[in-house]
Amino acid sequence: MKKLLALLLLSPLVVSEELEYPIELTCEVGNGIYYVEMTKDSNWITPKYSYFVGRKKINKKLKAVLNDKNEQFIYLKTGVGDGLIRLIINRLNLSVMEDTHADYVSGQCYKGFKEYNEKQI
Repeated sequence: MKKLLALLLLSPLVVSEELEYPIELTCEVGNGIYYVEMTKDSNWITPKYSYFVGRKKINKKLKAVLNDKNEQFIYLKTGVGDGLIRLIINRLNLSVMEDTHADYVSGQCYKGFKEYNEKQI
């Protein structure tokens, strides 16, 4: 019983762990692909391709605002021309949602920067 009580008392500490920097993620959301890079000092989103920020390819780092006060989710947003990229990343399973203003599109993030060299079909 004492072990169970100790485990229950320690469980909030496991959920609220601090982020270990640097973090590099590849997030595939709907038809969009984003590289996410987070350090202690700055956060960046590099769109590989995203329909929601326009059909032109933006292949530059965009400074992102991070809100990681929530214990389970990381909120990142950045501006692109007239639009915004807003990503919500689940810290437990690396699922991701993009807020497109009209709807939410879901996807998955992977640790590291994934290479996309050839078309699949």
